[in-house]
Amino acid sequence: MVIPSTVGQFTGLLDKNGTRIFEGDIVKSPRTEIKYLVEWNAIYCMFQGVKIHFRLILDNPSEVIGNIHDNPKLLEENNANAPQ
Repeated sequence: MVIPSTVGQFTGLLDKNGTRIFEGDIVKSPRTEIKYLVEWNAIYCMFQGVKIHFRLILDNPSEVIGNIHDNPKLLEENNANAPQ
């Protein structure tokens, strides 16, 4: 059964492994190992990765490692290790 509130919009992008990136996915940047939540930015009409005050323009070679609905702890780990 699909829960409608957990369905995210396809961004039209693929990660480094060819996995489709959806709104609500959590992606990891290979350069920094920081995890980002994929969100829609209505001001700039674009999908972006968001983490506290950091933004990631989604492009290869990001890697999908989960999503906010099934793996919310991935972002909690991020926040615990973030510099203050």
